Amino acid sequence: MILLNRLNSLSLFFTVNRMKIYLILLFVVLFAPAFSQDLKGFWQGYITADGFTKKAYYSINILEQNKGFISGKAYISRPDMVPSAYGLVEFIGTVTNGTINFTELKIVKEVVPKSFFLCLKFCRLLIERGESTLLLKGRWTGDSKDCIPGNVFLSKQVDLKSQKDSIPGPVYNDLIADVTIKPQFLKTELSVIKAIPIKNRVIKLEIRDYLKKDNDTVSVYLNRNVLLKKLGLKKRSKTYRISLNPQSHINEILLYAENLGDIPPNTSLLTIIDGKQRHTLLIESSLQKTAVIYLEKRD
Repeated sequence: MILLNRLNSLSLFFTVNRMKIYLILLFVVLFAPAFSQDLKGFWQGYITADGFTKKAYYSINILEQNKGFISGKAYISRPDMVPSAYGLVEFIGTVTNGTINFTELKIVKEVVPKSFFLCLKFCRLLIERGESTLLLKGRWTGDSKDCIPGNVFLSKQVDLKSQKDSIPGPVYNDLIADVTIKPQFLKTELSVIKAIPIKNRVIKLEIRDYLKKDNDTVSVYLNRNVLLKKLGLKKRSKTYRISLNPQSHINEILLYAENLGDIPPNTSLLTIIDGKQRHTLLIESSLQKTAVIYLEKRD
């Protein structure tokens, strides 16, 4: 995702240091663009499973890229199966030092034969640049022991004239609109509040109403799975212990407003306790926007 006499040595010291500065600047000029590359758009390719020759078509559409975080939708299909199988999932991820780590969170649509199922995947992909394409290559693992890991290969055609990406194939026509619409949650827009570095896999959440009790009610979701349902916020904090997904480089917490309380908007004070570290956030949610907090695993 890495010395002569005193007078002469002094002269050499400055010469060498100037050269070091030049080399550092040259390194930054040459390599910084790769790490700040615009990754948004369609990536087309395939995915494999170890020990099997069959490949599945795999495409991702990176719809959002902001401060090292990406989100979008992924599409997988096996048109060779009878009936043909396909699935559409939402994902989030991080971009660090030329590496993308992304986590598939939720299956939006799926059509699979009986006795088959879709795996939610965790991918670690290296960003490479070809002559006219950007490449993503790496490994994936699944969310179940029945998911056989394998390789991912994706490419994106760089069109410097139009800056447009073609619809990847084979995407079924009735799914094109779904692939290009930004992810939502329960018909609300996702609003990223903050990304927090996390060291431990087990953390605590403290949540309470902000300033005074005004009957705010929220639901808390971890990686799109309900964690706390219709929690009435009180002035006194409640503490909850949660386990993060050990396979995922990034975990997502959503605070969904069930109402606006007596005094809009829905406000809460959320504290994330990571060992001895405490991160306190003021959260504002509405009926149109759901607050998002990313928890990024740091070693």
